[in-house]
Amino acid sequence: SHPNAGVVGPKIRGWSDRELLLEVGVTVTSDGRRWTGLEAGEHDQGQHAEPTRVLSVSSAGMLIRREVWDRLRGLDRAIPMFRDDLDFCWRVNNAGWDVVIAPKAVFWHAEAAARGERRISAGVSRPHFEDRQHALYAVTVNHPGRFPVLTFLRLFFWSLLRAVGLVLN
Repeated sequence: SHPNAGVVGPKIRGWSDRELLLEVGVTVTSDGRRWTGLEAGEHDQGQHAEPTRVLSVSSAGMLIRREVWDRLRGLDRAIPMFRDDLDFCWRVNNAGWDVVIAPKAVFWHAEAAARGERRISAGVSRPHFEDRQHALYAVTVNHPGRFPVLTFLRLFFWSLLRAVGLVLN
């Protein structure tokens, strides 16, 4: 029903708590943090019922138009896991296609790799580190700014401040 859709994703709920909303599309803050727009512990009560354009959907359950996959040459090999979906969907949006959530389609996700319950064969097997590193990469290469060096410097500065904050905690 959405002819310009290049990627369609489902509503994602939790594996253990089958009504817990994990994702109904994703966007990203300017410093690379994943943002779902959901409240912590939000349960699905039909409040996200309309198909909506979003920046990204999870690769878990993602449907991709073949023409889009071929034109963009699939997922970026520089991101073997975590945020590969964000990077791909961002490129889909930049290429003029839509990324859409189909909320009647529901997917239950165990998030085993992110929780450390499944060994990660791609990378250093440190989920939080991999996620953060790939987020910074995705923002740097896809940010619409005219000066990617400034984007990189801004991300570096905020990451440094974040590291200092984590050390002080």
